[in-house]
Amino acid sequence: MCETPQQQIGTYNRHSVNKSARQPNCHSEFEEFFLSATQCCPFPYQKRLAEESELPDLLQMPTGTGKTAAAVLAWAWRRQKRPSETPRRLVYCLPIRVLVEQTQNSSVLWFHRLGLLSGNVVLDPTGERVIQYAPSWGESGKVAIATLMGGDTDDQWREHPEQDLILIGTQDMLVSRALNRGYAAWPQDWPVEFGLLNVDALWVMDEVQLMGPARTTSAQLQFFADADARSRPDRPLPPRRTLWMSASLGSTADPREAPAWMKTPEWADCSLRLPVASGKSDDFANKDFGDRWRAPKKLELRLRSAEPVPPKGKRKLIPPIGIFVICGFIF
Repeated sequence: MCETPQQQIGTYNRHSVNKSARQPNCHSEFEEFFLSATQCCPFPYQKRLAEESELPDLLQMPTGTGKTAAAVLAWAWRRQKRPSETPRRLVYCLPIRVLVEQTQNSSVLWFHRLGLLSGNVVLDPTGERVIQYAPSWGESGKVAIATLMGGDTDDQWREHPEQDLILIGTQDMLVSRALNRGYAAWPQDWPVEFGLLNVDALWVMDEVQLMGPARTTSAQLQFFADADARSRPDRPLPPRRTLWMSASLGSTADPREAPAWMKTPEWADCSLRLPVASGKSDDFANKDFGDRWRAPKKLELRLRSAEPVPPKGKRKLIPPIGIFVICGFIF
């Protein structure tokens, strides 16, 4: 039987946080929640994302400032504190496989530390790296984590619509299912996945600058979801929402104006619900955040000459080729 939206995921034990790991500036309940999961205190923007009344549409933060932790743990916090307003499924969409694997491992570790993970996990001797994880289904109050990418699809998630779920996948696998044409899925399963991914789901589109047409497609899908939600305000389940994240969103001067890639024929004059979420004065006052924001990205020009290629009857040198190399990128 499907849970109602008012039921919530289990509450972590705040007293289980290792007191020796506590940091003096972690005082609020969410800060202790975040500390328990990640072993560090949240930046101010991460706290705002979890505690403010509404999620923004766009989050623009530089690489290395914890956007993944911000999105995943903000959703988990909202599922505990505002279950009727927060979608049951977090759909985390990424452009490439290696990012899916990294995000899954981080999420499994965080929810394991919080005591909210559904399934069995094996960690390395340090307890800092996931060796193996197998989700279990039907555990009330726990969060299952599943992945969707080419050659590695977990189909059990669609058989448990009542389960709080983080579904992490590549854009081809996830967006095709949201369009009712799921790659590597049987046609008879398309409507099931289509329904689960378009109702009671919070989409996080991460590294959108690498997604090409998928990012505009996701904006059009969200436009349709918003129109549907307005036409049926009494629907019992939370509507589909989308959070787009990147270090380079292509934002406009007006913080409420959508970037060009979000504009579709039906949404040409769209405006954002909230201004673009970015760093504020309290973030820059945090030394760790400020160091990452201002971290230099060194660009060097190195010249080399290609090996001479003797053509027929002539010896011709190919002119030097300029190569830009990014060195010492801090993240």
